[in-house]
Amino acid sequence: MNDHLGTGNEEHLRKTWSKLLKTTERLNELESLEGQIEELKTDKESMKRLLDGNGKEISNLKLSAKKLEVENKALKKDLASLKKQLEEVWSLKAEYKALKKGMKEFRPGAGKNWRRRANTCSKLSIIVLPN
Repeated sequence: MNDHLGTGNEEHLRKTWSKLLKTTERLNELESLEGQIEELKTDKESMKRLLDGNGKEISNLKLSAKKLEVENKALKKDLASLKKQLEEVWSLKAEYKALKKGMKEFRPGAGKNWRRRANTCSKLSIIVLPN
């Protein structure tokens, strides 16, 4: 009977140590997982902060884009106005050339008055654009 009890105790001790070993291994795995979970929480918080910062940056970029659109519309209006003014200048230039040509062809009677009128016309400030 002692042999039977001795064998039973050894078997019981072997099973107990085996379970203890498995429990210890499982505990080590859980502790490792706890560390990983903490690391993941830290990463999550860091990413949240980055996302918030990027959200602000995106909002700022959208605002800048709106401002640029408004500025672009204003520049288009200015360009149309300048184009119209340029057309007026070209029209005035054409009129000036026609008048100048007419002045050359028109030669009233000889004398000092004609020269004085011609000198007065040549002193006028007129913008002449290159062809």
